[in-house]
This record gives sequence, structure tokens and C-alpha cells, in this order.
Amino acid sequence: MCKNISMIYLIYGTQPVKIKNRIKKVIKEFFGNEEVDQNSIYDLDLDTDTIFNVLDEINHFSLTSPKKIINVKNAKIFESQLKNKFSKKEIDEIINCLSNIDVDTCVIFSLNASKVSTTNEIYKIINKDGKIFQFKEITKEEWPSVAKDYFSKRGITLDDETIEELVNRTNLDVSFFINEAEKLILYKGNQISLQDIKDLVPNSLETDSFKVLNALLEGNKSQALKVYNDLRIKNIEVITLIYMITSSLIYALNVKNLQKMGKSNDEIAKETGSSPGRVFITNRNFKKYSIDFLLNTISKLNELDRKIKHSEIDRFYGFELFILNF
Repeated sequence: MCKNISMIYLIYGTQPVKIKNRIKKVIKEFFGNEEVDQNSIYDLDLDTDTIFNVLDEINHFSLTSPKKIINVKNAKIFESQLKNKFSKKEIDEIINCLSNIDVDTCVIFSLNASKVSTTNEIYKIINKDGKIFQFKEITKEEWPSVAKDYFSKRGITLDDETIEELVNRTNLDVSFFINEAEKLILYKGNQISLQDIKDLVPNSLETDSFKVLNALLEGNKSQALKVYNDLRIKNIEVITLIYMITSSLIYALNVKNLQKMGKSNDEIAKETGSSPGRVFITNRNFKKYSIDFLLNTISKLNELDRKIKHSEIDRFYGFELFILNF
């Protein structure tokens, strides 16, 4: 076999859409000017297959096409060192095969994970002789620039307020953002306004759950019920709403506990993986609510969640009671 230093890839990160698109690009580049032969692409999944199935496929001679791609999904084998799972003999076999891939064979490992082990033996081979692509999660601060660039590449210019509204409504979700952006371009072309965003892009569930919680924090139970009833019309599940509100309360609890320890807003933001702006708003909204109150409310929501899942209470009636008794 003849070693080809560019035909083995590791593609990982927390952006499934970008991982998928990169895999498509690698496949297209591998075939070059030739038409992509789907029969020459062999899909394996390390959730169900083993690394030795991958090695067998690499060494298998194809009678239908000189070129072949082995596309290996869920490559969790990169999360730790091989010695944690395999004997030295098996590791030597793995390394030998992956270090000597035929020039007409391309191997793509992909994994939805924020990090991999850089001491993993296969990682070292790819890092030295192949290509590694990492797609990190887009931070909240990066989103406006990313969104603006997405439209700019399509010859569309949106002002900051319009971009901010779209980002907020798509809830920092890449797939949701792309779907909604393409829908806007389809319906409105290159003339997309702030009003178009409000008319065509639904509010994200997180935004709606904040509206319920904020109304309660302001003592406006009638407004909280109104928002909740609007969500019922949209068929939003009560369990999902409970989860979102509980998450917000847990975040507020963490902020208050860290604040009690003398941490600054910047330090709290760093420890909670959020922004100083969110810490500031949380402090403002929850200023009059104690740690004990938050703990008690979280406990009530957990109990309501349990009762709903065990059919001990009607989910709609139970959540309305929670609002009225807040």
C-alpha cells in the first residue's frame, strides 16, 4: 500500500450542520472532477460498529470503483486514549492500518463533541499526516457577526437591529437560524426588514418562557397566564416550559450564590459560561427574591414535573396553579 498523507480526516465539534457540510465538501474534493459515486461511500457508525470493522473496510478491495470513502460517524473512540480500551497488539494493528492507507481510499471520522483527546493514538496520526477540523459552538457575542456574514455572502445587507431580532428569535440554534434565514430569503429576496423578521420568524421558546417568568417576577400573573395560553395555542408542551423556567431559576440561584461569595459580575459570567450583561439583568430581575425562595420554587417545579409525568395531575391545570400560587 502507498501512504497518502491527506486522505484521513477527523471532523468534530458542537455544530452538527457544519460537520455535515464539511463531510460533504471532503467527499466532493476527494472525487475531484469526477461525479460522486454513492456506491463508493461506505457509512459506518462506531455506536454499532467497531474500529476493526473500519480497518476491514479500509483493507477491502473494491471491484466496482478504484476510489472509496469510509465515512465513520460517532467516533467516540477519540474521547480517550486507545490503551484504555485495547491491548498493545490491537493498538499496533490500528496504527499500522491507519498509517498506511491506500491512495484511493479516504477515511473520515466525525464526532459531535466539544473536545477530543489529543493524546489519542489515532488523533496523533491524523494530526501529523491528515487533516483535523473543529467546529466550536458560536458564543452569544459572536452570533451577530456570524449572522450578518451569512447574509453578506448572499449579497444581502441587514442592519444591526434586524440581525439582533433574528438571532434572538432563533435562540442561538444553527439549524433553526439557517432554516429561518433561507425562508426569509425565499420570501423576501434581498429586501429583508425588521418587520419581516417579526412577521415571519416565530419567537423562540426560550424567549416565551422568559416572558412567563418575567411577568411572574413583576407580580403580573394575568400577563403570565396570557403568555402561557398563547403558548398552549402553539402546542408548546408544559413539561418543556417547566424545564426552561427551572433552568432560568437555577441560573439565577448560581448567580446569587456566587455573588454571596463576593464574586464580580465578570467573574460570575466566566464561571457560569454566560455574559456580564446576562448576570446584570439576572441581578436586576431577581433582586427582591431570596436564595430560599428560588430553592423552594425550583422544588415546586420539580414536584409538578414529577406529578405530570406520573399522571397525578393534569398538566395544564397544574401549571396554571403554579402561576396563580407564585
